This record gives sequence, C-alpha cells and structure tokens, in this order.
Amino acid sequence: MARKKTTPEKGRARTQLAMRLKDVRTQLYGEHGGPELAALLGIPARTWHNYESGITVPAEVILHFIVLTSVNPSWLLDGQGEKYRCTPYAANGNEAPREDLPPSFDLLRQVSEASEGGNLLINLTWKKSK
Repeated sequence: MARKKTTPEKGRARTQLAMRLKDVRTQLYGEHGGPELAALLGIPARTWHNYESGITVPAEVILHFIVLTSVNPSWLLDGQGEKYRCTPYAANGNEAPREDLPPSFDLLRQVSEASEGGNLLINLTWKKSK
C-alpha cells in the first residue's frame, strides 16, 4: 500500500512546531541541551534531535514537554500568544539552581518513578484563561 503524501500545509505546520520546540529547548537548556532535555523526557537524545528536525512527535512526549517547560500549549501549536504559562526556570537563558526548578520538574520526576516497569494512565485537563 502506498504511503500518503504529506500536504504542504501539514509539512509547514510540522516544521514550525519543530522550530518552536527547538526555540524553547535552546532558551531553557542551551544550544547543546538536547541530550539533557531528552533524558528528562525519558527518550534517546537522537529521538529528540529528530523531533527538532520535523519528525512527528508523539502526544505523550508533547505532554511531558509542556509540563516540563511550562510552555503554553496554544503557543506551541500556532506560535500565537504568550510563550510560557508561568515563568520557566531559565527564562533569562541561564540555568537556575536546581532548588529553583518549577513544580513541573518534581511532577515529572514523580510520574517517571511511578511508571517504571508498568503503564501509567494520565488524564490532563486545562482551561483557557480569558
């Protein structure tokens, strides 16, 4: 069976998402911070590099990325509005001391520990502010 061709619009959307992922990663983890972010997301560094190159990102990785970085999901989707839901730990481009990490880091650590060796079902809801 032949593979469906990606429409130009979908290709552009994927490329723009990849650029926004890289923008956030560079701002929070530095130019060479891909491996660190990948480790926090629980994926290989090469996989993260592929996502920044425009490969489709699985939903669970996007959700972990949103929690980890406090990036605004709406901005991540279309580049409109505020980039972050709250001040990220390295909004000034410098890494903050580890004790100043946002609660999302602790939440991600807890989720990672709880899901080791099994499956974990996560239900997320959020409301768009007015």
